[in-house]
Amino acid sequence: MLYFDDFEVANPLGSKRGVHIMFAVYFTLLNLPMKYRSKLESMHLALLTKSCSVTKNGLDVILDPLINDLKLLQNTGVVATVNVMTYTLLGHVAFVCADNLAAYQIAGFTQNFSHGRICRFCMASRDDISSLHLESLCNLRSAKVHDAQLSAVLADKSLSFVYGVVSSCPLISLSDFDVTLSCAPDIMHDLLEGVVPLTIKCSEGCSRN
Repeated sequence: MLYFDDFEVANPLGSKRGVHIMFAVYFTLLNLPMKYRSKLESMHLALLTKSCSVTKNGLDVILDPLINDLKLLQNTGVVATVNVMTYTLLGHVAFVCADNLAAYQIAGFTQNFSHGRICRFCMASRDDISSLHLESLCNLRSAKVHDAQLSAVLADKSLSFVYGVVSSCPLISLSDFDVTLSCAPDIMHDLLEGVVPLTIKCSEGCSRN
């Protein structure tokens, strides 16, 4: 699993706020048992650069060395010797995770949540998403439809607003990687810092009444 995140190395409340921001990519081996994978030391740093470098050069350039290493891991693997036995270990990216803004940037979707197509999982618009409470009511995105929409947007940028697609995902060159399935939600941002506090607040209000 890859995790993308921006963080500040200076005091976020001081005069240097927004100046020293870093862009980091971490990875976790999902083959490990949960009791080991849930520990902080199981999360490893794969890439680190300044966020301004990402803005200046683009994600494609920044992620290129990492993607090349991932391709090598997928196709050639790593040779390891354990107890006189030699093994060739291959690796694949199961999915990537990030906060919503970063996830949309990496996947190549529009980063505007106030109007138009604001969901990377379905074709819901800002106007009707509040009335969609079941997956069965949504027109879900698929790899085939996304490829067609991306081709249309690359040929005519004005269609970006229609489909909510801006550019190609840099990770799409990896085998078995599907933008519509491999960009998982971030539980911390979507639930723990998202709807859960609001739900608890509403529940407390109802219990008092």
